[in-house]
Amino acid sequence: MIKQFMSFAVLMCALEQAAAQQAGGGPYVDPRLRMLAQPDLRRAVESTPPAGAGETQARGWAGLAMRRGGAGVVPTVSAFAQLTSASGADELRGLGASIGSVRNGIATVDLPLSALDRLSTLRAVRIIEASHTLEITHDSSARAIRLNDVRKVVGGTWTGTTGQGVIVGVFDTGIDFTHEDFRDPNGATRLLGLWDMTRNGQPPPGFSLGFYCDQQAIQRAIDLPNDAAVDCPEQDINGHGSHTAGTAAGDGSAVGNGGTAFQYAGVAPLADLMIVKGGNGSFSETDIIDGLRWLEAESRQRNQPMVVNLSLGGQAGPHDGTRLFEQEIDNLSRPGFIVVASSGNDGSNNNVKRADGSPFTFNPFLIHGTGSATTGTTREFVIEVPTYNAAIGRCNEGFGFSLWYEGQDRLRISLIRPDGSSHFIETGSSQSQDNALGNIAINMSAGINPLNGDREAIIFADDCGTASAAPTPGNWIMRVAVLGTGSGEPFHFWYNLNRLGNGAVARGRAGFDNRFIVGSPGNAHSAVTVGAFVTRLCWPISTGQRCFTEVEELGDIARFSSGGPTRDGRMKPEITAPGMAVVSVSSKNAGISATIVSDGVHRANQGTSMAAPHVTGAIALMMQLRPTLTSAEVKQIFSRAAVRDAFTARTYGTDPGSQPSDWWGYGKLQLPRLLCEVGGASSLSLVSITPESDTLPQNATLRLEACSIGAGAAPITFTSSNPNIASVDATGTVRALQIGTALIIASAGTLADTTAVTVVPAATVITTGDSVGPRSATLGKSGALLPMLSLSLRSSGFENVNIQSLAFRLSGADAGAKLLVAQDLNRNSLLDATDRLLGVGVRGANLSADTIRINTVGL
Repeated sequence: MIKQFMSFAVLMCALEQAAAQQAGGGPYVDPRLRMLAQPDLRRAVESTPPAGAGETQARGWAGLAMRRGGAGVVPTVSAFAQLTSASGADELRGLGASIGSVRNGIATVDLPLSALDRLSTLRAVRIIEASHTLEITHDSSARAIRLNDVRKVVGGTWTGTTGQGVIVGVFDTGIDFTHEDFRDPNGATRLLGLWDMTRNGQPPPGFSLGFYCDQQAIQRAIDLPNDAAVDCPEQDINGHGSHTAGTAAGDGSAVGNGGTAFQYAGVAPLADLMIVKGGNGSFSETDIIDGLRWLEAESRQRNQPMVVNLSLGGQAGPHDGTRLFEQEIDNLSRPGFIVVASSGNDGSNNNVKRADGSPFTFNPFLIHGTGSATTGTTREFVIEVPTYNAAIGRCNEGFGFSLWYEGQDRLRISLIRPDGSSHFIETGSSQSQDNALGNIAINMSAGINPLNGDREAIIFADDCGTASAAPTPGNWIMRVAVLGTGSGEPFHFWYNLNRLGNGAVARGRAGFDNRFIVGSPGNAHSAVTVGAFVTRLCWPISTGQRCFTEVEELGDIARFSSGGPTRDGRMKPEITAPGMAVVSVSSKNAGISATIVSDGVHRANQGTSMAAPHVTGAIALMMQLRPTLTSAEVKQIFSRAAVRDAFTARTYGTDPGSQPSDWWGYGKLQLPRLLCEVGGASSLSLVSITPESDTLPQNATLRLEACSIGAGAAPITFTSSNPNIASVDATGTVRALQIGTALIIASAGTLADTTAVTVVPAATVITTGDSVGPRSATLGKSGALLPMLSLSLRSSGFENVNIQSLAFRLSGADAGAKLLVAQDLNRNSLLDATDRLLGVGVRGANLSADTIRINTVGL
């Protein structure tokens, strides 16, 4: 945020101008009303239909309160008017305004849009202030994905695209099926079935474990709670499953402690639900597949499309989608049956600061490392084991890795204790070495995995040896050496054991990075995998509000969101959605109090587990319009409809090759554009234009994208509220002309949406250079860098500047012709680890003829 401060002289000038305006006739008019008075914008707003059937008060342009009557009724905008005398009301009526009430000199009025350009004629009115709408407030995550633009509740009834006819399946810790968010207005359950795998006695047909409750049994348990132990004894004692189900498909109707109905409604409030309780916090992958198979069969039998939420995962496997677990998810996926998975919470994105501004020391927790299996190379990785209190017994503490490499490569892997003692194993072998400082076990004997043609090595340091000694604190080193001829392909490893006493963990300190850590089953080819970004930092509680003490920027990636890509190079995750302090259903059986919001029936939670059900619900909305969608088609739609902004251009790792898509996928979830891309019939028409706002330097251009749904065959046209500031052509290309702000309006028939374009001065990049060449003869060894020129680049402007090309000349004499190329410009970066431009030398005695060009240096 840029803070601008007004000097005393400027302030006095502004006050004098305001006084002159008032004295010279004419009130102060809210800037939004001034903009709305512009003809192009006014016509677009006038043609917008009512927000819902039977509504007269509607949210208008820029959130203004407007009244929309039936045919032939003039649309008006509501406002407050401060009168200087009683005649002010008559003046307003003379413009066609209707007066609601007047108290203490302040009138409530409805102004015809056609009168807005005549407000300056008023003499007995001091101020006119636009009235905004105070709608039923949905959670911040809903606002972030523009959920309320595609469905809303009117008089207790949901309209728009609501997921009706689609089943949302959830495999999780169960559900509080008595919660009103999962019941219709008549009290009937929206659950079609519930399979509790944690208790036996009544498995579903075709399965041998668990307790299955059909819809009738669930309803009896709701209506006759004393008999619930017989009819449907399932309870969500963890609360995670109820929360994810509520985000995907809760209808928000539960209200307690004076709360607001529908405030925390989920994405698909009229979808049906089918739930599998797989555990109370940990799950068997085989149970997950059984649950998915049952859900898929139910989808077929009921002839309803289904999207299943899996807010779970782990770091097992080669991270390439070839595990049987992941392949079975691919096999189950089909048109009309889609699986959504969270990317995982193993990220260490280094984008957190203290909310109070005090110093914050980032302590990364990196779980992945990689290196190239190039002939003759050796890589070392440092692991820090902190001081901790070991538990009594054996196999309580340890850390370890799963390392995957090409089948043709032969490696030697060594693990070195802090005292220098070590143990190593080569490909094809397996052995443990017990020691009073910790047992080391390395297994490289499994051979080539037939699923992917690769090899896996397991490396553990634990207390499972006969000495029963836990890994000693200090820096451990894992050394990976390539034997013989290497393939040159990378090897990768991940923590798959990290448990020390008192909750301590081992941390990667050297050689580790923040990529390739999307968990399984998120690496499955067909899975729609979801990362998390930030939309909320505080949430209401009964005594006020509770906030995070360490925060990211609103809109930034969540600190924990796991990044990709997969080991085989596929983009994961595909999309991001809100995942910080998301408010959803609170299970009455979970015993949670710290995060319960002020209504007492919802709570805040965070994780990619909370982001995934946003996407699950979004796909349910998409399937309502196109029931046979496939996961591949959904991902294609995301590629066109995801929001990309300044945050989605960021990376959160320092290793070479990282891309913003490693964390963001295609970008951020946004529903209006998503449904525009899907097409189909919807009871709620809309036009969507992206981006919602942008800042452009003078003379720059921006290509807007717009789409419509429910608007018939009307083409989209673009207009500018102030073409002198920013013009727009028929293709949606905006050109920034003069300093100021203009609204670009996309219209299709009677529908319209706007984006605000702020034009700022173009940035100036000032470049200075100073010679840092040696003042006397200099001797250097082979490979040494000889600094010759120091460059300084400075930008004065409102936006970041990306230097696409920078050329400069070095001139001088090297009589001995001993100056050699110090950098290969085509293959090596010209920036060092501290972002300083490296000195560059060129061949030859005469340097004046050589031009050195630097590409893509970001400021």
